[in-house]
Parts: sequence; structure tokens; C-alpha cells
Amino acid sequence: MIRFLVDGYNFLNCSGIEVKNSGAAGLTPLGAARQALLDFLVEHLTPEEAQETLVVFDAHSPPRPLPAEFEYCGILVKFAVRYPDADSLLERLINEHTSPRKLTVISSDHRVQRAARRRRAKFVDSEKWYRELLMRRSYRGPSSLRSSEAPSKLPAISNMNTEEWLRLLGVPDNTTGEEPERVADAASRMGSETRIPSNSPPTGASQPNSAAGNEEDSVQSLSEPLPMVDFGLTPDQLEQPIDTLNERDLARLKRPRDRRPPRRQS
Repeated sequence: MIRFLVDGYNFLNCSGIEVKNSGAAGLTPLGAARQALLDFLVEHLTPEEAQETLVVFDAHSPPRPLPAEFEYCGILVKFAVRYPDADSLLERLINEHTSPRKLTVISSDHRVQRAARRRRAKFVDSEKWYRELLMRRSYRGPSSLRSSEAPSKLPAISNMNTEEWLRLLGVPDNTTGEEPERVADAASRMGSETRIPSNSPPTGASQPNSAAGNEEDSVQSLSEPLPMVDFGLTPDQLEQPIDTLNERDLARLKRPRDRRPPRRQS
């Protein structure tokens, strides 16, 4: 399915693509310009994007020996043969597209943009799309891999050595000697320290006096006898299961209350 529909000569006129005459026999200046445009797209588009790109050129008859439609490195190229101009062919392609919301039309021509707007397709000025491709290439860098050449997955962590770990974490490559080992030891120490709660005292440190006093008070409070509670039953009845008591015994069951020593009257 076509996702990028390019108005060929409009994009070529609005961009700063450098045209180099290769000196091939029969190659006209216009043919060299078309070749430079296609080479630019092949260089800046991913292989997946190139397979979904269609470039349309004006032509009352296809330039010899080229056919009216051909493929160049995955990019589909069409000449507007039997059409008044390329805009007419672009309008037909937009109207016949099965998923116009997924289509992006690259043209600064208002007639083509209106046709894209009617089908609710996206449209981008040729100069803007040219700058976007340049910025994307600059961001990836000249040594960056194309999508088909990039590794499918990250290397196995278990097989990575110390230098690969440091490179993955962004540590400069000039770290030599024993410095990587110190960095790895520091990272392991930081990981172990983060597992210790912040409010817990360090190992081997003496407890504060207040904490020691509180611990002694709690031990003394446990050694004190608990107050006696009166349930209103005899000791024999208290030792029996609750289901063996009759209604008379349960009626005598009182609410527990503490046996406190009588208050001294002044």
C-alpha cells in the first residue's frame, strides 16, 4: 500500500538536492535531476518506507528508454502519460486510494493539497518534507544503520563484559586500568546500600540511650502481673467449655471488669 505520494518535479524544485551529471550516454539534465531525486529518497528513507513510496513526474511520453512505470530500489515511479499534467494523475491516485487517512501527499501545489484534504489525507509542503528528511538523517548520523541493517535485538546481558557494560551506561571510553573495576564496585555498593532502610541504624553502631531505656521499660512492663478480671463465674465453670454451661450460668455471666483496690478515703 502506498503511504507517501510525491509530486516529483515540485519536490525537486523546492528542495536543495544537488544534481550531478554522471556523464551517462543519453542522460539529459532533466534525467540527471530525476536520478538525483530518486537517489536522495533511497538514501534518506528506510527500506520499508521506500517500498511504500510513489513518485509522479510530468511527461507526455516516457523518456526513452524508460517505461511509463518502473521501480527504483523499491520506490515506484510513474510518468503522467496520457494526462495533461502530473497534478491530474496525483488527483486520481488520491481519489482511488483505499486508505486515504494513511496517505501522506508531498506537494506544495494547492490543487494537489485540496485533493488530499477532500479525502482527509495528510499533505506536507515539499520544502518542509525535504528539511524533515535532512534532519532525520542528521539525527541518525552518517554511521547509523538502516532499519534492515540494524541488529534485531540487544546483546545477551549475561555475555557482556565490564567494558560493554560501561559503554552501554555511557561511561567514556578513556576509562582504563583499574577504573572500570572501581566503577563496578561502587555500583554494587550503591545497590547494597539502597536495600538498607534509611531509618535503621548501621551495623555495629551503638543504640541511643533513649532506645535502650525504652527497651528496658518494655521488659519490666512484661514482668509485672496482669490485673485480675472478674467474669462472675467460679473457677470450675471457667475451665469448662462454653457450650456446657446452661442458661442459668450464662445469665450470671457478668461483663468483665478489673478488680482494682478500693480507693482510700481521705
